[in-house]
Amino acid sequence: MKHLWVLAVLVCGWGAVALAEDAKAFPFQVGEKLTYRIYWGPIIAGHATREVAGIDKVDDRECYRIRAEAKTAGLADWLFHVQSKTESWLDVKDLCTRRYRQDRTEGKSVRRDDHLYDYAHGQHTVTNLVTGATKVYQLKAPVVDVVSSVYAEPNWRYRR
Repeated sequence: MKHLWVLAVLVCGWGAVALAEDAKAFPFQVGEKLTYRIYWGPIIAGHATREVAGIDKVDDRECYRIRAEAKTAGLADWLFHVQSKTESWLDVKDLCTRRYRQDRTEGKSVRRDDHLYDYAHGQHTVTNLVTGATKVYQLKAPVVDVVSSVYAEPNWRYRR
């Protein structure tokens, strides 16, 4: 766990340094892929990737499609199976999440849902892909999900 925090700090710090050098340049581009090994002490407990997979349109807005995947391996998988696939669509211009989709299994817990953020109508719609149930929430301000935050959050400081 200690190694994960060190890695996260290094990745976030790298993004902030890159932006400080050129406020208009983003510290990522389409095709970038980061690959991680997850350790539990000296044992490799899993693998994870994060990539900027492309640019798609969501609500007629160009968005970076950011994909993150993680999976346990070996002994860790036997003790507590984790398999996670998430995708986020981050607005290229406004750096806010337009869509977020997750498909996660953590032990016996399964979560599959799709989030749509409609800023024009102030609505956040969540569809549970397991049950088909849909909930609509009021949306008062732009949001950034956990997958996109590594890319968007440092950029907000330099775009003002």
